[in-house]
Amino acid sequence: MVKINEVQGITEEEFEKLAEKQDLEVNPDPLELHGSQVAFDISAVLPPKILPTGKIYTLKTTYQYGDKEIEVGSIEFNPEDYPQSSSSASRVKRSFSISYDETLNPGALMIQGEAKNMANGKALTTEKKKIAVGIITTSKAVQNSYATNYADHGYNDQEELIPTNINFYFRQGSSYLSQSLATDGESNKTKKTNLAAFIADKNVTRTVTITGTHSPEGSETINGNLSEDRAEAIEKYYRSQMSKYDYTGAAADIKFILKPVIQNWTAFKEALRSSDISDNSKKMFLNIVNGSGSFEDKEKAMRKISGYKSVFNEIYPSLRTAKTEILTVKEKKSPAEISLLAKQIVSGDTTSGALSTEELLYAASLTPSLKEKEAIYITASKKDGSWVAHNNLAAVYLNMASQNGENVGKNIQDALTQLNIASAKTDHVEVHANKGTALMMQASYSESFEALSTAISGAKGDLKEVLNAAIGSIQIRMGDYENAIDHYNKSINMKNNLNDLVGLNKSIVSKAKSYFFTSDYENAYKEIQEAIKLSKNLKRDKLKVEKDRYLGMTYLYQAEYDSSIYYLDKVEKLYGKVPVKAATVMPFIASAYFQKGDTKKAKLELEEFYSIIKENDLKNSDIVLVNWHAYKIFDQMGENKKAKQCLEDAYFEIKSKSKEIKDKDDRKLFMNTVMNKGILDKWEES
Repeated sequence: MVKINEVQGITEEEFEKLAEKQDLEVNPDPLELHGSQVAFDISAVLPPKILPTGKIYTLKTTYQYGDKEIEVGSIEFNPEDYPQSSSSASRVKRSFSISYDETLNPGALMIQGEAKNMANGKALTTEKKKIAVGIITTSKAVQNSYATNYADHGYNDQEELIPTNINFYFRQGSSYLSQSLATDGESNKTKKTNLAAFIADKNVTRTVTITGTHSPEGSETINGNLSEDRAEAIEKYYRSQMSKYDYTGAAADIKFILKPVIQNWTAFKEALRSSDISDNSKKMFLNIVNGSGSFEDKEKAMRKISGYKSVFNEIYPSLRTAKTEILTVKEKKSPAEISLLAKQIVSGDTTSGALSTEELLYAASLTPSLKEKEAIYITASKKDGSWVAHNNLAAVYLNMASQNGENVGKNIQDALTQLNIASAKTDHVEVHANKGTALMMQASYSESFEALSTAISGAKGDLKEVLNAAIGSIQIRMGDYENAIDHYNKSINMKNNLNDLVGLNKSIVSKAKSYFFTSDYENAYKEIQEAIKLSKNLKRDKLKVEKDRYLGMTYLYQAEYDSSIYYLDKVEKLYGKVPVKAATVMPFIASAYFQKGDTKKAKLELEEFYSIIKENDLKNSDIVLVNWHAYKIFDQMGENKKAKQCLEDAYFEIKSKSKEIKDKDDRKLFMNTVMNKGILDKWEES
């Protein structure tokens, strides 16, 4: 501080007293990281008389961390701008920001007042005052684990076969294809012309199936030959046309399937039921057909019925046929062509009609770029208002939000807007699932739970598993561990039924953690042991370290100190190369040593722990638990300053998480969990 006794009418002592009355407020407090910047506002209210004529009062703001300092900016009060400053308060609000660097935590925002005499340059300064402590970096620590659900685009990118059917008819007892015969109203000549034109187009053809049939009259030998000969007649014509239109090289790829149907009453019965023949006659014919006797005997018996003439003239001709089904490959654009056209549609270089809605939605699935997906889905939503386009656009925004960029809040809100449009058009599972995810990101946990519960009621397979995990995540975030246990029991049953060992492993470990946080260490131990048994059936257990960590902590709370040290020491050594990870087990190891009476080893663990957290942010989902336990063991060992620092870190982490929770009741539930309430109460006492 500049040691000046008086600056034009105000003594140093008077100045200090006035400065103490200045009202300074920082918003947010503590500071928060968003993207790469820490932005905040400072509001200052100066008491009367602190701005005598001829002096400028400046609030100089800095950020101190370790032995370093950053100049943030200044707020300047010129008496000329505040003519009533001698009798009333002077108010101002300014916005500032600093670029985030991991070395900035822990640190504090400092402010210092300076009254400078404009005539002689002499100045009085206040002591530096701490106005905000630390930077909340929750957004930085969030893992991109949110599940987003793209609805199916509806486009079949696999090979599709299109059937083309042509029925040729023959005269009684003949396999000659008469040009003039028109049994179904269209002549064979016209059908041959149409078939020839079809072949001339050189459609990519997979199979040609020709089913030859006959009417019931005639001997077995005659009818058998007729069915086969009629099928062969069409094949011969088909092949002649292929030769005519130069199918060289392609003909061998076409499979001809000839199916002669002999002495089968199925087609007859179908034709009889749809005919105008009287019901009584139909019954008589069906009794014969369904009765005993040979094919020929049945046909002879039918001749004696009065309606036989109608059967012969109206039904029999339709049975003398060669039914031809041609399976051709549906013509489709290549994925590259679809992608190019989609880009041209988005840019306005071609019309939206160049692709179907399904093709356009498919194009979005072909690019990994979220920006390109966004542009395509926006275009698709404008094309015909497809709910799929709106839902998938929302999924894009959710993926953008999960990357923790500059516009997280906007991305989530944009997603909800699209989902509201989609939900007005449909009740599909994907829409509810995405809405639940968006609300979870927004920390609207009650609404999120409702949306996800609606989604899970109609979900199947993998999606159902994803939603189960999401619901469990909400309950854990809220500190609602008892309900989380119920959820994980359901999840475990489902994964057992599906034989999903990896998913089962995750659910059991999550259930163990839930028991741990309810202080039910016995059941936590049992679940961890169950998970360890399961590990034997896994090729790779990604949760092995987590199991050892929680097993060690469980042993600690059960007063099994040697076992606790054994498992936690394994974890610490494994994390050795990453100090911020190793630090998460150190307070627990220290506690185990302390309870055993080995104060020396306990102090060594705590000293290392404290040196790490002074330089780094803990990156662990259990930051609050770790700091809370560190506070308690430091307190037990009389390390008051260090204990307070850990309590402060736990307190601000809770405050940070509570700020994310939108719903008042949800926030209350979170704040009143046993551990959180204990920390908050202890902070108020300190």
